[in-house]
Amino acid sequence: EGSRYLGLARVDQLVGIDRSDWSNRTVGEVADTTAPTVRPEWSIRQAVAAMEATDLDLLAVTDAEHRYIGVVRTEDIVRFDEILAQRDRHD
Repeated sequence: EGSRYLGLARVDQLVGIDRSDWSNRTVGEVADTTAPTVRPEWSIRQAVAAMEATDLDLLAVTDAEHRYIGVVRTEDIVRFDEILAQRDRHD
């Protein structure tokens, strides 16, 4: 029940909220409910394309029932690509 994905709260969205109002605002109020999610079976290329299309560097991963599984970040994909490139150079 509690694992259903509801939206993505991003730090850049806080810029428009006066800091003195942070105590009165909830994460649910500022969460982006329109941000796309990715599925675990998507290819890395599909995830990167979704990030580029939405100008986001992080997307939530959800299952078929829209339950939250985790996140995929551009930073992690780049790091993974660098690890693979280094491994290939040593093979």
